Amino acid sequence: MPSNRTEQEPALNRRPLIRTCAIALAAAGLAWCIKAGAIMATGDQPPLAFELGLLLFPVGVIGAYLTLDQPKRVARAGLVLAVVAMSGSLLAMLYPLVPGARISTGEDFVLPFSLFVLTGSAGGSLALLLIGIAIARTESRWTRWGRVPLIVALLPLAFVATSVVHFEMPIFLIGLSWLGLAYWLWRVAVDTPLTSAATPRTPHPST
Repeated sequence: MPSNRTEQEPALNRRPLIRTCAIALAAAGLAWCIKAGAIMATGDQPPLAFELGLLLFPVGVIGAYLTLDQPKRVARAGLVLAVVAMSGSLLAMLYPLVPGARISTGEDFVLPFSLFVLTGSAGGSLALLLIGIAIARTESRWTRWGRVPLIVALLPLAFVATSVVHFEMPIFLIGLSWLGLAYWLWRVAVDTPLTSAATPRTPHPST
């Protein structure tokens, strides 16, 4: 006899993924705060702090994307940019290991290293902007905090003015804003059961 039972596919639990992305985003913000703070205090830059923040930031952006139940085209474009930014940042970290590789130690644009850095920084920021717009437009799990990702994406434009105090001050403030976004991303993951709707499986006949 055919069975009338409808089995349920296991639901995809996004909560651990979003928590992981929030931790990565917090680490990125902390790395940039340490980098800028060390330069302002001692004039020396900790090794790999800037590159590590640049690499982990897109991971946090992907976490913001995962909070959307039905991402639209704008959000999907942001996801693609986040992956591209992460790839560029990873190449920027690995390229100096190539024998004879030329890297930029100042404001000089040296190909391909500077292009990797530009892809990682600009790509990640633009990705957060697009995903922030998508979150602000929808009835998302962020509730009244739905504009936080968009605000964080736009803050660097305002932080540039603080460079008159110290040229590393914008980096420090951007790191702090990433720490704040990581906190809210963690809150969204913890306070809401982020699971996809269970998909009914076609019943199989039984004898």
